[in-house]
Amino acid sequence: MAIKYIGLIDNATVREYREYQKRNPSEHRPVIISMMSFLKEIIGLVNNANGIAYEVPGVLFMVRAGNILNADIVSVGVVYRDALNDYVHAES
Repeated sequence: MAIKYIGLIDNATVREYREYQKRNPSEHRPVIISMMSFLKEIIGLVNNANGIAYEVPGVLFMVRAGNILNADIVSVGVVYRDALNDYVHAES
């Protein structure tokens, strides 16, 4: 038997699908969420979902920036909103 998955790409489609699930509580097809900020925070709000976070790790970003600038990066300062605190600390 073939299983039909639902793919959700980006925050807006996840919001719309959550509303659909609220209107259709018996909907339990498997969902794959990708390319989304805050995947860890929202994954539990969608029934029967798994996901792939797309955020580029900070270390990888800085290595690539150093290569592009052809410079050795000695230190990096990060400015972020409080809502991103967990993400920034997980990357540092």
